[in-house]
Amino acid sequence: LEDPHLYTEQAEHWSPQMVSQFLDGIGMQEHSKTFLEEEIAGSHLLKANRNVYQELGVTSAIHCVQIAIKFKRELLAEKGSEYSLKQLLQAHPKLVHYEDKFEQAHIDVEMMLFAQENGFIDELLKAVGVDKALDRNKIEVDLLHPLLVKAQHKRE
Repeated sequence: LEDPHLYTEQAEHWSPQMVSQFLDGIGMQEHSKTFLEEEIAGSHLLKANRNVYQELGVTSAIHCVQIAIKFKRELLAEKGSEYSLKQLLQAHPKLVHYEDKFEQAHIDVEMMLFAQENGFIDELLKAVGVDKALDRNKIEVDLLHPLLVKAQHKRE
């Protein structure tokens, strides 16, 4: 598997070897051996949640969302969200100073929405360096909640 993007249409049918190579390709080499040993195929990644990732040794909330969202992008052939985290943060002067922390952690809006929908947004925000509970609350309520509502309306 030289280029995981060649397998976009079949990502949910990837073998454990392909999943391992995918992890190597996205910079998650430290997890590829365990995923291979546990015989994690694309169909398993499709249904994996935070608990599954933790049992596989992915203890970092940041790594969890990066793997999940990058796999989802392979499935859907997406290349990111229509929303820029930078733009959202700049619209909230009291939160704009976190922009560099999100950029350094390679976290985008889609990853944050995934974490919120799966119940570990607070853990992710702490891992990124959002230390104040009030700021984490503002990010959830002011930035992410409106996007979730908008996404739900699109689905209906």
